[in-house]
Amino acid sequence: MRSVHEVVALLALVVAGYLAFKPVPIDPAPWITTPNAGLTGPFTPNSLLADADSIAAASAGPEDRRSAPMGALYTGLIGGAGSASIDHRRGAQIAITTGARLRLRFDAAGDLVIADARQGHRCGAPQR
Repeated sequence: MRSVHEVVALLALVVAGYLAFKPVPIDPAPWITTPNAGLTGPFTPNSLLADADSIAAASAGPEDRRSAPMGALYTGLIGGAGSASIDHRRGAQIAITTGARLRLRFDAAGDLVIADARQGHRCGAPQR
């Protein structure tokens, strides 16, 4: 048994010696970076969202959001509530579903369709 261990150790030593001195066909070159241009081009700061209104939700976790053609913003919340922000300042609850909302979509008639994990739910034409 001792001779097997010696042969394995000798073989490992030979392989390590070969790999240590094997020629490598790589010609390394230095990477020269371009100077920092500062906040220019696509990195220019903007203030497009500085005057945006915040929409406070009554519950945590908006799952999906949809914008109606009339400009209202609709979202589904974690607790199963479908919320609408008509005036973009306060949310009005439009539907309560039993499961997690997977998607919100408007159908051809303009009704908001909520794809619920347990049941489908259709709200009447919400585009007031």
